[in-house]
Amino acid sequence: MHTATKKIEAKKMFFNLTGLLTSSSPAALRYAQLPRYAIKFVADMEKAVKFHRDVLGLRLKFESPGWSEFATGETTLALHPASDKNPAGRVELGFTVADVETFYRDMSAKGVVFSMPPKKQDFGGVLAQFVDSEGAHCSVGVEAA
Repeated sequence: MHTATKKIEAKKMFFNLTGLLTSSSPAALRYAQLPRYAIKFVADMEKAVKFHRDVLGLRLKFESPGWSEFATGETTLALHPASDKNPAGRVELGFTVADVETFYRDMSAKGVVFSMPPKKQDFGGVLAQFVDSEGAHCSVGVEAA
């Protein structure tokens, strides 16, 4: 298969996994969400915030040592400290859904592999992580009220 065709097929597979191209049924539309976060893992939070704010000119929404956010339209750019699991420079997409448990159940039934089932986080929210068609981890959380 031609490389461009492989990339198109991989994208179709990924969007099918999140329900964006599967159908116009109410059940499928519940997952028709844009990524709400692009999470960039950084080695030095202060340096990264200064670069994105002062050099790139992005508007800072929130800053802390463990999580910083920039206003970038419908999808928020978030910075998170790097770790052995997520080295500096890695980017992860974060989707929001109405119900993480239902998303987990429905997507698991479609063959989506989850690297982390729904789990309550220190900040109080519930997140799950799935692996996309390219092997990247994507987060799924509940829509903010």
